[in-house]
Amino acid sequence: MTGADSTLSNGQRFLDAFNGIERILRSRNGADGRPGFVELVRTSKDLVPRQRNLLRDYADLRNAIVHTSSLNGQLIADPRDDAVRTIEGQMELIERPPKVLDALHLLPPHVFQASDSIIAFLNIVKPPTYFSQAPVAASDRRIELVTTNAVARWIAESWESPHGVILEESSIAQILEFKEPSDRVEIRARDLKVVEAWRIFSGEAGDPPAAILITHSGRDTETPLGLCVPADLPAMLNALKV
Repeated sequence: MTGADSTLSNGQRFLDAFNGIERILRSRNGADGRPGFVELVRTSKDLVPRQRNLLRDYADLRNAIVHTSSLNGQLIADPRDDAVRTIEGQMELIERPPKVLDALHLLPPHVFQASDSIIAFLNIVKPPTYFSQAPVAASDRRIELVTTNAVARWIAESWESPHGVILEESSIAQILEFKEPSDRVEIRARDLKVVEAWRIFSGEAGDPPAAILITHSGRDTETPLGLCVPADLPAMLNALKV
């Protein structure tokens, strides 16, 4: 979508963006002319709930505009500037969905080896990074995930009073034995969209993983390009301007 035409009224700009969103959703859903706008929004996988709620509200505003009589061919009901900017912004985001790598400014994560000491992982858990998970290259080159939850379970199992546990003599491989199903990483390709990542973490696409690792084509034998986690959800919503 190009820049808005400054010669158009707010009402016309709003309707243009609204109709543009409807065309995009209808085309992507392979829908004919029967489903209405609200139904297209409800069933679209290109939107998160906050976007759906926003667009449903704008459907009411659209109805108010088109059902208001005009004066000399000009719309009487004119939306506020912020409403126009918001719906035009949503059209751009729906037309060109932001990708996770770009929106979250992700950098390639450090990949641990299963033979590395637990201390190496704990060094990224403490300040200033506060990471709670990290990718690990398993013996067969597949990527697994080591998490602070698994560390806690390992400590609870290995603790011997009064000596505790000897961290320096323990490896990340030992921690991986205490993984639970929720301590999993999902591998996705570099074109992963923010909306898709949100759906994965929200549970809309099934049981959510502890992290999403992004590689070039979504293979776990490829060099990781970025790692995103549920803590990134607020940043994802910010990227979608909702």
